[in-house]
Amino acid sequence: TSIAPIMASEAEQPDWVRTQKRTFTLWVNYHLERNGFAPLEDLTKDLCDGIVLCRLVTSLTSKEFHKLVLRPTMTIQQVENLRKALDVLVEVGVPLVNCGPVEINQGNETIILGLIWRLILHFQVGGRITAKSSDATTTLVESDEEDDELLAEQLEEERRLKEKLSAKARMLAWIRERCYLYDVEVTDFRETFRNGKAFAALVASCSEGFEFKEQVSKPPAELLNDTFEYADSKLGIPQLVRVSDLESNVDEKSLMTYCGMFYDQYSHTRPIRPRRNLHFQLSGLGLQEAVAGRSADFFVLLTEDGDPISSEGRIKCVLKCEDVELSSSLTEMDDQKVQVSYVAPMHEGDLQLELYYDHKCILNTAIEVVPPPPNYTFDIQVSNTVATELLPVKFLIGVCNNGEPCIFPGDIDVECLQDGENLPYTQQEIEGGLHEITLIPTSSTPVVILIRDDDETETRAELSVLPAPIVSLDVLPTRATVGERVHFSFKIESSSASKVSLEDLRVNYSLGKSDQPVEFVLAEDGVTVDCSFVPETSGHGKLRVEYHGVYRDASLVVESPKHSYHVSKSQKRAEVGKSIQLELSIVDSSQNSILVEKAEEYRAVLQSPDGTKTPVEWTLNAAGKLECTISPEQVGTHSLRILQNDQKVYTRKIRVLEAKKQKGKEEATCVESNESDLSGSKLRPPAGKTTDRHGSFSRGETAVVRIHLLNDSVSVKLKLENTFKTLKIDPDSSCADLHDELIKQFVKYMDDVERGWVIRACAKYQLALYQSEERVRALDPTEKPWSLRAAVSSTGTQRLVFEPAPLEHSLGDAAILRAYMLDDYVAQQLSIEHTFKTLKVYPDTTSKELCADLIKQLCKGQEEKLKELISAACADYCLCCFDVDHKKRVRVVKMSEKLWEIREQFAGASATLSLVFQPMPRDYLNFIINYPRSRLTQGQSLIIKVSAKDPKRGNEPVSDLDARGDLLEAVITKPDGSPVYLPAEATTRPGHYEIRWQPEQAGQYSSMIRFNGNNVQSRACVLKVRGRRDSGMHLNVEGVARKRKNRGSMIRYLAKKTDE
Repeated sequence: TSIAPIMASEAEQPDWVRTQKRTFTLWVNYHLERNGFAPLEDLTKDLCDGIVLCRLVTSLTSKEFHKLVLRPTMTIQQVENLRKALDVLVEVGVPLVNCGPVEINQGNETIILGLIWRLILHFQVGGRITAKSSDATTTLVESDEEDDELLAEQLEEERRLKEKLSAKARMLAWIRERCYLYDVEVTDFRETFRNGKAFAALVASCSEGFEFKEQVSKPPAELLNDTFEYADSKLGIPQLVRVSDLESNVDEKSLMTYCGMFYDQYSHTRPIRPRRNLHFQLSGLGLQEAVAGRSADFFVLLTEDGDPISSEGRIKCVLKCEDVELSSSLTEMDDQKVQVSYVAPMHEGDLQLELYYDHKCILNTAIEVVPPPPNYTFDIQVSNTVATELLPVKFLIGVCNNGEPCIFPGDIDVECLQDGENLPYTQQEIEGGLHEITLIPTSSTPVVILIRDDDETETRAELSVLPAPIVSLDVLPTRATVGERVHFSFKIESSSASKVSLEDLRVNYSLGKSDQPVEFVLAEDGVTVDCSFVPETSGHGKLRVEYHGVYRDASLVVESPKHSYHVSKSQKRAEVGKSIQLELSIVDSSQNSILVEKAEEYRAVLQSPDGTKTPVEWTLNAAGKLECTISPEQVGTHSLRILQNDQKVYTRKIRVLEAKKQKGKEEATCVESNESDLSGSKLRPPAGKTTDRHGSFSRGETAVVRIHLLNDSVSVKLKLENTFKTLKIDPDSSCADLHDELIKQFVKYMDDVERGWVIRACAKYQLALYQSEERVRALDPTEKPWSLRAAVSSTGTQRLVFEPAPLEHSLGDAAILRAYMLDDYVAQQLSIEHTFKTLKVYPDTTSKELCADLIKQLCKGQEEKLKELISAACADYCLCCFDVDHKKRVRVVKMSEKLWEIREQFAGASATLSLVFQPMPRDYLNFIINYPRSRLTQGQSLIIKVSAKDPKRGNEPVSDLDARGDLLEAVITKPDGSPVYLPAEATTRPGHYEIRWQPEQAGQYSSMIRFNGNNVQSRACVLKVRGRRDSGMHLNVEGVARKRKNRGSMIRYLAKKTDE
């Protein structure tokens, strides 16, 4: 049975309760009667059965109810009817807080009044529900195009305000705008409406038949009665409030309900303006003529029925000159006049004046702009000019006419005085109307510059002159060595106490036609300059120091560095007809190895015993040393001369002996092969001798095979770079056999884990033939490398390379990643813009690893503090695929995605794609996260629902996050601080995802949703998990409940057990 509500009598209720109850009852009856339903008498009693509430919901939402209990006699039937009505309200978006069907059924007056107020806010103030009734009249005033434009602007402004303001503020702004037309100020929904003028202005703005001026002269009570009756009879708006309700404390909600009837019915129409007899009086010289570049003004007086009135900021002045709007100021005087001031433009012509009152044009005329009289002024620009004695100096003179730069007709009469005498000068007109003056001071006294115009106005400036500097060179080194730094110093003595200006100092070292700049710094005394440089070439050169036109020269002899050279042979015995590989090592005087940077600087000449000279070319190996291959054809002592930059630096004697004869071996025959591959081979058998397939080939010969393992995971594992291995090959050995032998050499000293990894990594490797650095072709696994041995061994340009099998791209190429970091902290600190870095990408390199490598490259060479700041700033950076042609991002690269696969996609794409390292985009998707509960029991599952929408496509649901390469996950932090990563799973609904989690232990957890590694929640959600309850306790409680029928005894018993 329901508990009957305890209600106070109407006399004991507060005034605001009685007022709201009466107003809300009239509002409900208005909507019920308009849709053909019977009105109610008591708001709190008639809503208890739910029938009237369902009819009201049907009137407001046009939704029909089915399976209602039309004659509910039981409480459960009444509550069920109320629940159906409330469910529909929740479905349409009405916020219902602490409002349930039981409270309404019990007649809770506060809950019922709150429910009706929410309906008024949602359906009347927040949205329109009023249909066109037969007794309501909506009048649109005929207007011109300007009024239509004004209405469009007002409706657009109202739409923008509606999105930002609350329901109360939105309706108050609408009423204030309409009452403002009738000079009635509305500030709130209480005191402003007491005198009735606000209601009168509101009704007048909605109907033409309401005479506002006649009505406002009446007393407040009479004005309110007439206004309410007119709104009820002519506009069809029922009187929801009484005049007595406005005499004492005004109820804000009742008044908003009544005003909401006007807002609901007339918010989509333009307001009706009052008819006024206004006249404008214009005066002042600024309306006819204005002097260019000078200020002008005029006055505007507004009168109504002959009496001056205040414009109150409604006047607007627009001044245009050649479609360029000029600025103007409006000042209201004490006599109600408005002073309009402006500054005329500098050039001649007509100035267009447009004067508006309440957005209506009241004046459109042209003002003539006359030129001002000429008034030349001169600006002698010598403040930043430093003159030196006996050296030419230049300075500029600018000319202005009435404050604007101009071109002076003819030459300027300038006097340059030094020690009372005129100095000769030259004058030249340059761009921009400036005049350049050039003169030579004869002493260190200041130069006075005078300019006199026709009005005898004098322009004066003073030019400071420094004495001629004296450059004194200290003891300089007369000899130096190439590559060793040279230090020297000199002094610049001057009578002035100022320090030496390094901007005017030039120090260089010249050798022949080439000049080499010299580094210099200023010492603490301000006059001594310390210099140093590293000579690049040897010879007799000259040092020159120049300061303010004064220079000193000194000679310097640069000698070549004294280096030691050593040539090592690949074989101990040099024989005729056999190739010998030589390696050149260079060490300095400190026995430190010197790495050669350019092999073109070195060359060699091999001179045979008969005097024949053969040029030898050097190549640079990976160790930074020079190597070459020679094939001597004569027996005897050969001389190998090594030259650097065409200068002999080393000579080596090489003794060549006759070739040894192989005993017990038959002459070799040649295996069938391509003739081009065997050109230059020394393995052809003697004529007349043949062998079978295996024949008597010399076993044990080695073939040089270079292991090219750069830029992939195998080279990193084996720590190899540009290395080679020498293996023995047989005439019948195939490339597959050589492949297996190479792998055996790799894994010879490895454990089982590393051995298996290397074997799997090298399974796709193959042998290829290279000519210099270009790849000729790949060798077939069944092809025999013996046919290529002669060409590879005799020439240094061909070689066999063990490399990964070529994919669409050659493994080992560097991927160019553009570090796009504009307008952020990293770009400002590193001073970079659209820079890029070339990094090595391995087949198994992920996006996360490359991002870390990029951050290391950015931090390289920076200070420790700046390294920390850059690392923190780049923590949220990621790699994105960008379409260079259309300048847009294609997608975000996953942190676990391998970049080698992306490079293959780039090659097949029609557009130009690039990888960009940039901040992770945070706002290109909108996420709505729903946590069903924040308190759980251990073992209970929690389903977190997340919906993703794309704002660039009209909030279209995004259902292909996995296909796009994006990662949506939840990070659950346990009580001990360890994280748990849970990926999101797509549901059947488009754009909706679910994350399932089941806690294993009790405690306090925190949850954060991340998208591509970035948080999409403003703060973490706290989840509290409690432990499981003891099932035995429940059994005991049930047993006690059966034995103890006394309710109070059972509760005391349970409390005692709980404490225990």
